[in-house]
Amino acid sequence: MNWTKGVILTTIILTLILTASAIKSETITIQEINQPTNTFVNSPRIIPVNTQLTKLAVSGYWNGLGNVQIWMHTQEKNYLAFDTNNLPSVGYGIPFYNHCIETCELPISNVNMLTIHPSGPATLHINTYHVTKPTNPTGLAVCPGCKNQQTNSPDHTLFLAALLLAITIIGAHVLHHKSPNIGTKKAFAILFISSFVVLGILFSFNMAAPTGAATTLVKQSASILSALSLIVLFVVAAIEIKQHNALNSIQEKLVTSQKSTLPVQQTTHVNIWNDLEEVEKKWRKRK
Repeated sequence: MNWTKGVILTTIILTLILTASAIKSETITIQEINQPTNTFVNSPRIIPVNTQLTKLAVSGYWNGLGNVQIWMHTQEKNYLAFDTNNLPSVGYGIPFYNHCIETCELPISNVNMLTIHPSGPATLHINTYHVTKPTNPTGLAVCPGCKNQQTNSPDHTLFLAALLLAITIIGAHVLHHKSPNIGTKKAFAILFISSFVVLGILFSFNMAAPTGAATTLVKQSASILSALSLIVLFVVAAIEIKQHNALNSIQEKLVTSQKSTLPVQQTTHVNIWNDLEEVEKKWRKRK
């Protein structure tokens, strides 16, 4: 097995691993943030938020016999986050911790604001907001007390980049052996080697640090390079096919021309033999 076959086999293995990794998940880091506050609410209040959240819960104390609700407003819909009717008891100094109703686990939501709606003689004391939110691609905690969790979604960038690179490598290998032109052979060889190098770099970074900022940059670069490589492969292949068709056309014209001149040559040969026979007959008669 020569080195090109080894490259093809390695390409297939790396592509399968990257495809499995991409289909399995793209890791999105979630920060769990416990935000201290010391808020007393006994009248309606609007709290602007303007961030992405996947959870909202509150801790504190409830004082009174009325009722308080907290609503989380997103671009998609409104969620009931807290309701004192869901507490096990009512009265003064009733504690609650990490309490949530519809906001305990959410898809990534663009939150616009929170609204607090008290009714009756009561005061809500909120001492902590418990939220989870997506973080930067590196997954590094940017605040004290943050915890990292994982959520999964398909990584389409990784999948497409690996697939396009594999198609380019295999296509360049096949066309390199089919092409009779030295120039296009060199072009296919360059595509073959460069695409394999990009695939190797993509595989290395994805295995070493799937959530790293450098890996994100490599994925984006690989997706662009894979698309460009495939376009170049198609362009070079189209030029090769065009040249091949032109050569076939010239060969067909030559064959047609040879076929058209062949009867003339045969007729000429027949006429010469007839003339020779007539001359021989005349010579014998004179004898």
